[in-house]
Amino acid sequence: LTTDGYDKGFDGNAFLDGGVSFYTYIPAEEESVTKLNIQARTGFNAADVVKVGYITNTAATLTVSIDKMDGLFAEGQVIYIVDHVENVTHNLTQGDYSFTTEAGTFDDRFEVIYSTEALGTNVPQVPASEVIVYQNNGTLNVNAPQTIESVKVYDLLGKTVYQNANVQSQNFTAGVNIRQQVAIVVITLENNQTVSKKVMMN
Repeated sequence: LTTDGYDKGFDGNAFLDGGVSFYTYIPAEEESVTKLNIQARTGFNAADVVKVGYITNTAATLTVSIDKMDGLFAEGQVIYIVDHVENVTHNLTQGDYSFTTEAGTFDDRFEVIYSTEALGTNVPQVPASEVIVYQNNGTLNVNAPQTIESVKVYDLLGKTVYQNANVQSQNFTAGVNIRQQVAIVVITLENNQTVSKKVMMN
C-alpha cells in the first residue's frame, strides 16, 4: 500500500536537468526525497491538495498543460491548478495555464486540487472556448461571457508588452505594440479564473 509520504519503489525523485523542472513535493520530508516526478497517493480524495514546485534558470512565460488522463480523470474528474502569486484557480481540464516567472526555485506558488471546496469556496468556471481572442489590423480584441478584470500580453520571450489591470467589461479592445509575431494573452475574469490564449499579431 502507498501513503501520502515517501514510498520507496513507488515515488520517483525529480530529474533537475538545469533548464525548467516541475515537481511535486512532500512537505517536511528530507531534502533528498522531497522533489518528485512521480508521487503515489493513498487513493483518490477530492479534498486532496498536492504541492507543486518548479525551478527555472531564466525568466520566462511558462505553460502548464495536461498531456493525457486515464482512470477517473478520463471520466471527467476536474483538475485545478492554484497560483498563489496571481491569486488564481484555473481549471486545467478546460485549457492550459500560462504564467510569467523570474529565474529561481519556487516551492510555494502552486498547488493542484480537485475541487474548489478544498479552498473553502465553490467557484464556477468559464469554458476557455467561450473566451474569444483575436486581432484586427493590429488591434487586440477579447470577448468573454463574464466581466474581464485584467488583460496582460506577453511576447514569446516572456516580456510584458501590454497590461490593463482594470478592464471591468466583457468586451476589450486595445492597440498592442507587437507586430508579426505570436502574443500570449492572459485574461483574468471576475471569478479569478485565468484563461491564456495565443494570437498572431499582424
